[in-house]
Amino acid sequence: MSNNRNLGNIATAITNATSGQVLTSQGSGVATFVDAATGGGGGSLEAVASGALANGDTVVVNTNGTVSAVSGSVAQNIGTQADYDNGDTISSGYSSAVYDEANSKVVIFYRNQSQNNYGYAVVGTISGTVITFGTPVVYESSQINLANRVKGLYIPALQKIIVLYSNSSSQARMKLGTVSGTSISFSSLTHPFSGGTISHVDMAYDAGTGNVILVKADGTLTFQVGSFSGSSISYNTAQTVSGVSGEDPIIKSNGSGGVLCVYEDSSGASRAIALSLSGTTLSVPSSTVLIRNTIYKGHPVLEWVSLYSKFFFAVQEGSSIVGHLISVSGTATTINLGPSTYNPTIAYDTGIGGTLFAETGEMYFFFTRMAGSNTHLRMAKATITNSSITYSPTNNLGTFIGMSNGGVRTFWPYAIYASDIKSAIVISSSHSSVTNGRGGAVVINNTTTTNLTDENYIGVSDAAYSNGQTATVQIAGSVDDAQSGLTAGQKYYVQYDGSLALTASSPSVVAGTAVSASKIIVKG
Repeated sequence: MSNNRNLGNIATAITNATSGQVLTSQGSGVATFVDAATGGGGGSLEAVASGALANGDTVVVNTNGTVSAVSGSVAQNIGTQADYDNGDTISSGYSSAVYDEANSKVVIFYRNQSQNNYGYAVVGTISGTVITFGTPVVYESSQINLANRVKGLYIPALQKIIVLYSNSSSQARMKLGTVSGTSISFSSLTHPFSGGTISHVDMAYDAGTGNVILVKADGTLTFQVGSFSGSSISYNTAQTVSGVSGEDPIIKSNGSGGVLCVYEDSSGASRAIALSLSGTTLSVPSSTVLIRNTIYKGHPVLEWVSLYSKFFFAVQEGSSIVGHLISVSGTATTINLGPSTYNPTIAYDTGIGGTLFAETGEMYFFFTRMAGSNTHLRMAKATITNSSITYSPTNNLGTFIGMSNGGVRTFWPYAIYASDIKSAIVISSSHSSVTNGRGGAVVINNTTTTNLTDENYIGVSDAAYSNGQTATVQIAGSVDDAQSGLTAGQKYYVQYDGSLALTASSPSVVAGTAVSASKIIVKG
């Protein structure tokens, strides 16, 4: 008799079922059909809530068997400025830095005015937010050209650093550096562009080919590819873009042969040229694209945003900084950092989809800002989406190069990112009339607190529950329908604070795969 009742219940359920539903048990011999896309395909867990749960919250199981919403916070840590110039006077604004991933070291390149304007390099070691420097060494025992910032670039395949610069005769020069302990040594000199004169120069590493793309500007725009054999570098034939005049070029690869160069044309406007690299063959078009028809000032920044397959470009225009998202042509977005802001630089982690820290989904944006007669180094957080750039309120980085009266004058900051320790390193220098042209560095990182581990994520809350209530949690195989803003077909990760994102946080925990803007298949 009982079995007949059960069969009758199933028959009724079948009669009331609609297309796309599946049969599930409700317990006590009751069966019903439910939508496969809203939980019919997976299971659920009932457990006591420890703390409140909102509908759609990501959930962890605690050691006592209760469940809680994933939660966490981030504290920002700013280290104390440390001098890198060994007490010498350096040329303000022409220092740069690179991170040696194999040795977890920072290498800073600068022009030493106290030592005949020779080219110097110094190795920095980071512990937390403290950076200490070894003894500076000479990489060029002749005067470095002041018109061009020295450029450093890490080559992963070689686990070495190349430095590109020009001498007092404006001749292009390159050396290969090897870090050992707290020092660095350099190979014999090579001559890109056949040692020809340059006004400004830049270079980018293409991971797909393992080669370096160089660009120089001296009224014209010229490109060249450098390739490596062991620790030797050779250069192919340089290509000059016909009919194009350019200065202040900056170049970046997307890591798979796509290359973008942004430069200043003869009228001062920002223009872009898209190139492609196959092996050592660089295809250089004759046409360029106008980005913004206003005066191009200062050292610009250019980065590849892999998550959205676009480049991010920022440059100083007058006393403001303007940012762009670029496919090849781009729409300008004015960065509201307040009046008298100059000299942009960013610390950017391309290894995790284009964010400075996986925990925040943001990158640090550094710039200088006038404060009376002094110039302070400041920073803001920038968040990039497929079509927008947003910025948090600016934060004063504090005294970077200090004087006895507490005033600061900093010029041309330069930021890099250390992915293995998730830290930004910012260098800057004071004007020669202030503290004798000193150079300093600061380390910035985050400390994240979260109840999420790589093992305790179990699913998504099926409704809202208060502390102590018995909560139903949708576990692996269920489809939660209480999300918003998702992209179907994309894998999402649980973040330190319980939110969902396309990039992994720390720890790396997969939440599931979105099937619509509001629904996600729980992985658990």
